[in-house]
Amino acid sequence: MILGLARRAVAIVLRPAEAWDSDTGVGASPLRLTLTYVLPLSLIPAIAWVLAGLHGEIDLAGRGRAAIVPAHSILVAGVVTLCASIASVWALAAVLRLLAPFGGGRRDFSAAFRVAAFGATPLWVAGITFLIPMLTLFFFAALFEVLLLYINGLQDVLGVRAEDAGPILALALMLVCAASVLAGGALSAAGLI
Repeated sequence: MILGLARRAVAIVLRPAEAWDSDTGVGASPLRLTLTYVLPLSLIPAIAWVLAGLHGEIDLAGRGRAAIVPAHSILVAGVVTLCASIASVWALAAVLRLLAPFGGGRRDFSAAFRVAAFGATPLWVAGITFLIPMLTLFFFAALFEVLLLYINGLQDVLGVRAEDAGPILALALMLVCAASVLAGGALSAAGLI
């Protein structure tokens, strides 16, 4: 199972143009994809973040140098990273499902979930760079591949017109970001994070 997961993730990262040509995730429910694909890959940046934090490599204080942070705070940050990663896939899938018809696409949550889950693969794989702060530039480079995967997925999986895929993706990402900020603010106000 782990070898199959790794093989699929590497194939998506190395050949993004072919990611939607195969039956990637077809027939799997969103819950099954969450448990067998999203969760394991979401663990990569979460664990890397925790290990880097415990090693003192992350500047959590924003002072230009690593600060000593209590271990429990680092572990909480890792759990929040994991949960936020999974929640963002579900939120993006829901928004893509709602917006796809505006670009001529179909309103299919399972297909939208496949796009959201498999499209995020490069970020999860690049999450390993949190272990070596000098390599986090690769994490930002992975963002471009994610955008390419999402745009191609909108067209190939959800049937969105090519000229509408970019604007729909931009709107979807803005809505998910706004929801994330609101959810984070609510959780912070409640004292949960």
